Amino acid sequence: MPDSKETTPKLLDDTSSVPVSVPSAPVRILTYPLPRNPCIFSGDDQQDANKWLKDFQRISTYNHWDDQMCLANVIFYLAGIARQWFDNNEDTFTNFTAFKNSLNNAFCRTEDLRLPS
Repeated sequence: MPDSKETTPKLLDDTSSVPVSVPSAPVRILTYPLPRNPCIFSGDDQQDANKWLKDFQRISTYNHWDDQMCLANVIFYLAGIARQWFDNNEDTFTNFTAFKNSLNNAFCRTEDLRLPS
């Protein structure tokens, strides 16, 4: 009869003998703020084009968009009449300043420009 010896099974998750590497200096974790999204401008009478444009520019600054990125992204924040207007005039927008001027001409209400007396 073979010699019967009891053996203790070895656990695979025993890490007591596994060397662990600990960094000598703190590890810096980079975090990035989530981009913000401007509200949608539809061009209806309930919305103020100047206020929307000011908000869009504020958010684009936060998102680190230059003028080229602003012009590329603005289409995603237009709907309804404003989107149709953009589609019809897109070729004339050579830069973001041209877009802003054209938007003001198309959607700016004259009563918005008057100062209260």
